[in-house]
Amino acid sequence: AMASRGDRERSRSPARDAARLEKISRALCSIGRYPEKRPRGLKVDKGGYFSLEELVQTWGARHNIDEETLKEAIRRHMFHEHSGGLRF
Repeated sequence: AMASRGDRERSRSPARDAARLEKISRALCSIGRYPEKRPRGLKVDKGGYFSLEELVQTWGARHNIDEETLKEAIRRHMFHEHSGGLRF
């Protein structure tokens, strides 16, 4: 029998999961800062804001990253380690 996606998610090591979330966080910073890094179809307003739903549709789906994983990456890495200032 094939393992369900949930089984695969649970089988990841905490270190591997943490590294994946950090990589996602860094990609999100690039998407936010550099227009040339943004996925085609992502609408960004004049203030630089975009919707999480659109990000999942335009970028996350291609990288097998769902909304909950994006939110977790944001939560874990929203502050700079040394300064404590907001990253996002």
